Amino acid sequence: MKSLAILFFYWIFALLSGVLITTVNSWLVAPWGTGNIPTAIYPFLPEFGPLAADAQKLVILKIILLASGKPLQAIIQNPEVSQKVGVVLFHPTIVLNFPYALWSDVHNLLAGVIVGMSIALAGWMYRYHRTGDDVYISIARSFLPILLVFLILQPVVMGHFMAEQVVHYNPTKFSMMEGARESYSNPLVALLAYGDPTRPIPGFNEYYMECEKLGATTLGDLAKKLNIDFNTILAISKDLQAPVTSENLQEVLSVKLKDVCMTDLRRAEERLEFVHAAYYVKIAGGVVAFFSVILLAGVLHEIPVISAVSRRIAGERIFLLSLFIAGGSITSAVLGWAVREVGRKPWTVYGLLWPEELVSVNTTVLSPAFVAFMALVILVIGVGGLTAMYLVATRR
Repeated sequence: MKSLAILFFYWIFALLSGVLITTVNSWLVAPWGTGNIPTAIYPFLPEFGPLAADAQKLVILKIILLASGKPLQAIIQNPEVSQKVGVVLFHPTIVLNFPYALWSDVHNLLAGVIVGMSIALAGWMYRYHRTGDDVYISIARSFLPILLVFLILQPVVMGHFMAEQVVHYNPTKFSMMEGARESYSNPLVALLAYGDPTRPIPGFNEYYMECEKLGATTLGDLAKKLNIDFNTILAISKDLQAPVTSENLQEVLSVKLKDVCMTDLRRAEERLEFVHAAYYVKIAGGVVAFFSVILLAGVLHEIPVISAVSRRIAGERIFLLSLFIAGGSITSAVLGWAVREVGRKPWTVYGLLWPEELVSVNTTVLSPAFVAFMALVILVIGVGGLTAMYLVATRR
């Protein structure tokens, strides 16, 4: 009982960690509370919820970042920044509660549980393969139906609602996933994505046309629309000790929004092949895991029709089936996260901030030695976790 209690509390805090990490990442993917601010530069983006941020201050900070050439951390590390700039986000809790985060949390946590269960199952089947002890078969029989239900729920329910969020809030990512440089028709994808099989899958060509609609509008025009004047920006940049000159500021304010929109679309489109391939390999991994768990269930349980087919296909190769389940689950989870991260580029905060605007000003963390050290830490944690799961799975 003590062991179960310890494992239960560990499990709860592990899930909480996953929720918080995924929620923060979800805001980077869909910056909820910024309303139509991103839409001003990228017309193909939707509104990200109600406007819970000070649009003037957000745009001023963006302009200062561009004019100074300094990353955001170099500016906000000044302890007096919050006093001088004031409140930017009126309702901070809004970033913890919005649709994208909700379905991301459920989808990612279930993926983590499936991966853990799959690895444990493979460990038990390996022990059975080595020892022939039927106790491991008994464990798998009680364990397998839960894994099967999860593998059905993940794509059919969680994956569907997660995909709806992506289609609506990450149009460029959706086009990357479907390999759509040009718009095209795919009734099945359109039915799943929009509920309308006749609707075309949007390509990057449509987004470029949206950029063209910005015409000759400049960043300075956007600033004027928000009642931001030249001297105010200079004054705030001086308060923040940001190296902004009148010449640099004038140059930035004369930049056409259309050019920014086009440039960032091209940077996104460069990743299309990778995201497209990763997305469909991810789906293939899920399919392999799903059918493998059905075959294994048919071998270990008496299921009409399925058992006869499973035993004819798989025979006694239950350890191999467990490897397919684990491999498919891990492949799907890893590539799913890769699609999520790479798919939102070139923005770190989708439609708002680029990676170069957020890079750390601490030179130590950018050194090859520190990067190698952190890679080693992550490797040790990963190997340690796999070892622990194997030990738990292979002991009575």
